[in-house]
Amino acid sequence: MSDRVWLEVSKVSDAYYGNRLAFNEREVASLGLGLGKVSSGIELVESSPYTLIAARALEILEADYAETDLAPAIAGWAETEFSLPARHCHATRDGATGQFTFDWDE
Repeated sequence: MSDRVWLEVSKVSDAYYGNRLAFNEREVASLGLGLGKVSSGIELVESSPYTLIAARALEILEADYAETDLAPAIAGWAETEFSLPARHCHATRDGATGQFTFDWDE
């Protein structure tokens, strides 16, 4: 994420079922990407030497789940949690594959 904003995902449970979730490398990378997009804003509002974001519960709708969706989800959560200005992230869905791509307006 950054030198001062860290992500910890070793003890995440499914918020609906209560089962433990184990993220694969791509899911962790997607969470890291999204948190990285807002980490400079977190650093501005948090004066501590580091901020650990520990994901403890995640509600996943299996029918709509795609690991890439974790990036804008955690970025949106952080914007709300730390009262950051909203970033514009535009999602585009490929009709043939159903995959989403995200444009972060950078």
